[in-house]
Amino acid sequence: MMRYTIAFICIGLVVFTTMATFDVGQYFENWGRVYALWDKGKDCMLVYLVWRLSKKKYGNLFKHLFWLTVVRLSWDCVSWVTGLSVNNPIAVGILFLIYSGYVIYKIFPKSDA
Repeated sequence: MMRYTIAFICIGLVVFTTMATFDVGQYFENWGRVYALWDKGKDCMLVYLVWRLSKKKYGNLFKHLFWLTVVRLSWDCVSWVTGLSVNNPIAVGILFLIYSGYVIYKIFPKSDA
């Protein structure tokens, strides 16, 4: 998995620094979307690697961070398919509330009573 992650990052860096056209119009929309998907995919792969490589010491910490990056990547895909803006205030607000609830659930200790 580590080799695939490194290759994915290097290929993306080469493509986006040499071939990408971030001018205006359709080029910006197409390249911008592909870049955003690559960037979030790269983050998912890196956090997954760190989670797996440090499972004994930091596994619980990076597991939650990994799922947050997966949600970010999924939302980017959903926004592309539906045509909603990735910064849609309603969707971002709902995702924020869900994640905040999850964090609060994880912070407070469970009672035995």
